[in-house]
Amino acid sequence: MKERVLKVLEEILKSSGYRVKPEGDEIVAENDSIFRLRYLDDGIVNDEGVVHLTLRELSHEEREKFRRLGLTVWDRDRIMYEIGRAVVLDLEGKRWEIEVDKGIPSGSEVIFIKSYPVRYRQEEVRRTSIGEVGGITDVRLKFVPHWKYSFRLHHVRRVKGNTLEIKEEGEGLMNAVNGFFDEPLNAKIMDSIEVSGEYQIDTTRIDKEDAKEKIMDELISKYTRRLKMKRETGDSFIVDTVVIKPSPKDVNVDLELVYIPVWEVSGKKGTAFYSATTGELLEMPADDDVEILS
Repeated sequence: MKERVLKVLEEILKSSGYRVKPEGDEIVAENDSIFRLRYLDDGIVNDEGVVHLTLRELSHEEREKFRRLGLTVWDRDRIMYEIGRAVVLDLEGKRWEIEVDKGIPSGSEVIFIKSYPVRYRQEEVRRTSIGEVGGITDVRLKFVPHWKYSFRLHHVRRVKGNTLEIKEEGEGLMNAVNGFFDEPLNAKIMDSIEVSGEYQIDTTRIDKEDAKEKIMDELISKYTRRLKMKRETGDSFIVDTVVIKPSPKDVNVDLELVYIPVWEVSGKKGTAFYSATTGELLEMPADDDVEILS
């Protein structure tokens, strides 16, 4: 697998105008600068122009450690991102170039998580939140995990000679911290996002299997129908109430973990949460351990 990944990167580098030569377990690529691509588990070399590769998915803590050490490390997600970026640029007739982490502006960082974009910056949120929280004491950017789901539901039942059908499809979000449900945001989900200053990535507390079960229960409850059916008996009519309830086998759910950026603003009156994507004041808290403003 390692050799195949190196071979793919070697071909991309060549097609992007780099002069490439393998040297043992490394790839040496040269255009205006010289870069060395090597696997992280072959040993850390803190030389300028070294891109360390790993097929693992690095945790946020590991990325922070490497960033503090000044190392450029591409994990599994970053490698896929760079390969995809190279393909798209080639289709657009543009040239792909290696981007090392030190090229990120001072005070900024690129984090590789699936996230809605940060459209509203700290200065804007400070201006709009003063009336809610009073004197501002702290502003923090949080990335709150959500399970983004799409579903298809199809239930058919025959009741007293009548065929009753429920057919629905759609998508939604479920907070992976507190289980609250919400509608998807009208924004493109990014594979990576640049942030400035301090930020916090909240821990997922509801895993994928539990999330799927909870979402299916919500959908079954939402699309359960109580229908009145009129039938004739002699000279009179009787109205029956029939409950049409889908079963789990009638529901197909696909999930992916995405993050919603949220500004947590604390002040003398309490704490408020604003969507960093839409700028809206959130009615529900971003996690399950917060103070609610009255």
